[in-house]
Amino acid sequence: MTAGERPHLASPTAAGEEFLAGLQADYPLAKLTSFKVGGPADYFASAKSEAEMARLVRGAWELGLPVFVMGNGSNILLSDKGIRGLVIRNMCANVSYAETGDRLEIAAESGAMLPRVGHEAIKRRFYDLVYATGIPGTVGGAVMSNAGAYGWCMADSLSWVKFLARDGAIQTLPAEQCELRYRHSRFKDTGEVVLAAGFTLSQRQETAKAAELNRKRRDSQPLTLPNAGSMFKNPPGAAAGALIEQAGLKGRRIGSAQISDKHANFIVNLGGARAADVRALIELAQATVKEPLELEVQLAGDWT
Repeated sequence: MTAGERPHLASPTAAGEEFLAGLQADYPLAKLTSFKVGGPADYFASAKSEAEMARLVRGAWELGLPVFVMGNGSNILLSDKGIRGLVIRNMCANVSYAETGDRLEIAAESGAMLPRVGHEAIKRRFYDLVYATGIPGTVGGAVMSNAGAYGWCMADSLSWVKFLARDGAIQTLPAEQCELRYRHSRFKDTGEVVLAAGFTLSQRQETAKAAELNRKRRDSQPLTLPNAGSMFKNPPGAAAGALIEQAGLKGRRIGSAQISDKHANFIVNLGGARAADVRALIELAQATVKEPLELEVQLAGDWT
């Protein structure tokens, strides 16, 4: 298969032909990402329920189509060539809250916005997810990357994860079996699709205020320009942004992409940037900074 060529499909049955007919072809994706860059999806569909998500993923797998599930589009860099296979926009956003004694049990579908879940918990006077209120992504995306802020991460509050396994079966695992570590979970490696997650909250003491945390975030990060959040994981004992700034790269520009002059661990789209411009800045930072810089943002699509 050459670059940009659609993947070869298994000979579709009548049901397979019907499945393909229900998808949108050559769908533009840049508008769905926070970076506002990237090419189209070969095929595209939206899922508003867990059952619809499972149907779409199974149907694609049966045809040999690669599957990419897109949540809020906030932690990805999408190739200018787009994504081969089927992109599913995750709009499964049901959330339930149940107080049991001194605990709050939350069950959230993977397309629910994490800040919303955190704010709803705070309304019920449970403060475990206060640091999650500033993470602009979905529950599913946060599980995938074990997202975190201010020393908190998803592993601290997760109780279980429901997912679609590669054999098409729906399974549930306790959080401790999900291989959660710094900005990583098993779901990054397996191709399994997160469907929902559970949280068990118990913190009644308000140790931080969401409004104040989000004010600090607005003051220190370039939130007025398209970006994908922190580009690099922090190396042990260091801050990636500080290392990039010390290397003299803060404000460096390639095309219409720029290493932010407000926070050097952010790359921003100044208007009309290409994904290739952003990738070039990533590689420049990795080549210039002495410490290894590992990407936190996911590279998505065809980078051949």
